[in-house]
Amino acid sequence: MNTDPANIAAKIQKLLALADSSNEHEAASAAGHASTLLAKYNLSLADLPGDASTIHTGHDLDFTKCSSPWVRRVWQAVARLNFCGYAFSGHCPSELDPSSHPRQNRTFHWVIGSQANTASTALMAHYLCDTILSLSASARRAANESDRWKCAFREGAADTVVRRLNERYEANKAPDPDAVPGTTGLPAVIDQNEAANATYMSDVLNTSKGIARRRKITESDGYYSGTDKGRDIGLDTQLNNSNTKGFIQ
Repeated sequence: MNTDPANIAAKIQKLLALADSSNEHEAASAAGHASTLLAKYNLSLADLPGDASTIHTGHDLDFTKCSSPWVRRVWQAVARLNFCGYAFSGHCPSELDPSSHPRQNRTFHWVIGSQANTASTALMAHYLCDTILSLSASARRAANESDRWKCAFREGAADTVVRRLNERYEANKAPDPDAVPGTTGLPAVIDQNEAANATYMSDVLNTSKGIARRRKITESDGYYSGTDKGRDIGLDTQLNNSNTKGFIQ
């Protein structure tokens, strides 16, 4: 790649344009590539010419059929890693048809950010939660344990996954000692997105960031079995299993 600053900026701008694609896979791929280039060359959106620094914030509304607190903790950590804000509810929101969601054991997830980032969050969060559910069922059968053991396993696996996601987030936020003077880098990109997300949540959704409470662990063997398995779950694989309502801006 031509490393001339003007060429790098043009390449990033093209990727950001693709990140607004209606194809969520294309959008997520373009946004990820743009973020990689921003980090590699110690740039932020503010360093780009024209209106590329404008953050087009909106939200996606998604849902999961599992209402346990660990699900919300995973979604929250994934959203933060992908430059998004997060809020949740156990009640069907007005944006959806209540007749389509008659059961109560569902969690509705608001993911706030750019279209590409919210799509990436939904894909990754669904993949991680589905993986934890599948692992817990297999582990319970293999160990011939109870439902309580299985629930504790899920909590343990989720705690490990959330810790790993948060470690990635903190690494992205850390100042780069090799940053080129006069550039701002990935930490500034994160700050810009978080500020835009907070404003959108307050002004448009009229809410603040949701905090997922923890559940008391009553089966320690299941919990620690889950924490061990959580270390083996990949954080870079995503499956197309989203229930998203569609990006709203």
